[in-house]
Amino acid sequence: MHSGHRGRLKSRYNMIGPSGLSEHEILELILTYAVPRRDVNPLAHRIIDRYGSLEAALKQSAFDLAADTGISLHTATLLSLIGDASINAIFVDGSLKNKRFKNVGEAMELCRGMIGGVPREASCAIMLDKAGFIADHYVQQGEAYSSRFDLKRLISRSLAVGAESVVLAHSHAADVPGHSEADARLTQDIEELLGTVDLRLVEHIIVNGDNCYAMLHNVYLVDEDAEEDRDPFRDTGTE
Repeated sequence: MHSGHRGRLKSRYNMIGPSGLSEHEILELILTYAVPRRDVNPLAHRIIDRYGSLEAALKQSAFDLAADTGISLHTATLLSLIGDASINAIFVDGSLKNKRFKNVGEAMELCRGMIGGVPREASCAIMLDKAGFIADHYVQQGEAYSSRFDLKRLISRSLAVGAESVVLAHSHAADVPGHSEADARLTQDIEELLGTVDLRLVEHIIVNGDNCYAMLHNVYLVDEDAEEDRDPFRDTGTE
């Protein structure tokens, strides 16, 4: 019975894609590749109920998934890996390849989409060519409160693609608005280091859930659903 159900799920996906399946059915289909000969439908429902959505579930670390839902670390690693791969795959879409930011708000939106809502701290780097188009990127995730920029990797990849400037972002796992003194020091150190190899730091963005803060431009991007009365691009500088 379970084998027939799995086969039907696969057939529906192959014929009409993910739009023909609910979130728990997509997760159920993924789980069939890690959990053989067992009905994983209840497990898929339990995971979705625990985190609220498939997207949120796939953003968890393997260790958190295993601890929160009781699944094996083997299965949890598969789900976490798919989530990480999905974040990086955003740049495979032709609509984003060679994209050029029109303003800091667009950069904040993209960074928020890449690492916002991740329960562990994460960072991302977007490398721009001399015309300001995206040349390369990467996302780095770590354990909570321990994410750091891999500057050797950043410089190596920037030089390899001929980038002239970079946009950096990192997330705050805790609900702390704005930035800390450590963030300010880190920004200054990175800016100086990049300057030694003729790379320019365009912006360092702090992503805090659905809210963002662009440190160099001193601009906030807030969750409009939560704070409808505020300008989503609010310059907090004083005259």
